[in-house]
Amino acid sequence: YPLLGEFEFCHYPSPRQLKRGELFRDAVVPINGPLGQELFAFAEKTGLPFEIHYEIEDLLLPPLEEMLGRYPRAKVIWCHLAQIRYSSRSSVYGPAYVRGLLEKYPNLYIDVAFGNGFSKYPGSNEYHARVWSGDSVKKEWVELIVQLPWRFLAAFDLGGDRQDQLPEYNTNLRKFLNQIPEPAREILAYKAAWKLLFGDELP
Repeated sequence: YPLLGEFEFCHYPSPRQLKRGELFRDAVVPINGPLGQELFAFAEKTGLPFEIHYEIEDLLLPPLEEMLGRYPRAKVIWCHLAQIRYSSRSSVYGPAYVRGLLEKYPNLYIDVAFGNGFSKYPGSNEYHARVWSGDSVKKEWVELIVQLPWRFLAAFDLGGDRQDQLPEYNTNLRKFLNQIPEPAREILAYKAAWKLLFGDELP
């Protein structure tokens, strides 16, 4: 889904912005507030999927679940599977929790745009792409994707300030995809997004 942007309900400054001393992007908009209600209602009415950037923290999960339940026909793509920037604020999220979400809310999808296993978030100095253990994808995440492949979407998270880095992002995504067995790999790579966006299933 090229150039499908994120609605930023909770978004800390990116690693690049922190390194440049740019702190203006510390966005916090209540997802169950008026703006969130308007967006989710619009998505229900039109059938258009939309992406959210929503940091993974314990206090933020109940409002998200509230909205997923209140607007069951709003197709929500939650960006950045298991990207946790402050582990002290996230004790609930993990493969079991994500499985429960996906089983309870059929309108939820998750993209797999995240850094490599050695990427650290400067704000916390923690490895924030929690699907990785070094160069390997953790077994429990692989198992979840294999069991529910149509709910996960390949993505780059390639912003306007780094279009020249597409080859690097492509390499990182392929490193991840190569650790997902077929047929789930092909579904994750492009078939799931096609079905979500266009409503039909590729052969």
